[in-house]
Amino acid sequence: MPTRPSRSRTSDTSSRTGTSFVKDFPRTFWTSRNFGKRTSRPPRAVSEGGDGETPKALESVSLGVSRPGAVKIWIDGAGALLEGQEAKTCVVFEDGDVNVTRYGRATNNEMEYTALIHALSDPRSDGATIYTDSQLLVGQLTQGWKVRAANLAPLNERANTLLLQRKATLVWVPREENKAGKVLEKDK
Repeated sequence: MPTRPSRSRTSDTSSRTGTSFVKDFPRTFWTSRNFGKRTSRPPRAVSEGGDGETPKALESVSLGVSRPGAVKIWIDGAGALLEGQEAKTCVVFEDGDVNVTRYGRATNNEMEYTALIHALSDPRSDGATIYTDSQLLVGQLTQGWKVRAANLAPLNERANTLLLQRKATLVWVPREENKAGKVLEKDK
């Protein structure tokens, strides 16, 4: 019977430089699909451009690079499926303009898409950087995630069309950094 070659326990120092992966690749991207695994390949961006700097949001997940001078917009949506609750969207522009819209029953993801569509319908959104805390929104619009829910398909199509027309950039931020989310929390 043939024997297997034994594995050596000695480390190959020629392939290890002693520096961490993050230092070697300053842009480390995280997605829910590869959470905990580092990759040097950035997600597909909605639009090209950027100044070469890594915005703070890129430390987690980014969909495009924030351009200097671009209008900043924060969006958030809150769903409501129970009696007596109302679904809401919030769009906050960097100039301080806040738009909160109320709806009847709707899912959270429907409201996230609706908030993005509201933001992109405003003329100020041309070339804007739009910040959201919705990983689903970012994943479906910029990373090729499948839209499995039938109720989201038309919203996804409309949002994608508007993103391309407006040449806007969509960037994921943590919930605590989303200004629109803070407005919705106070507006109960």
